[in-house]
Amino acid sequence: MKHEDVTVVGMKVGKAFNGDDIKQEIEEEARKEGSNPEYIINEQEHNLTNGVAKSGIAQHIDICHA
Repeated sequence: MKHEDVTVVGMKVGKAFNGDDIKQEIEEEARKEGSNPEYIINEQEHNLTNGVAKSGIAQHIDICHA
């Protein structure tokens, strides 16, 4: 994989996000893009892992955090 193979479809700042918040953000961004991502790169933070799992989209671990 190369840097140009990755597309960032959204970033959001907030005080805290739980798994349901993450799932909702993924679904909202997928609607905006018109399709679900092939996979999501995940740094293995608990809330992020939980939200991505709830979305049903495949996850790959960020090599820097593996």
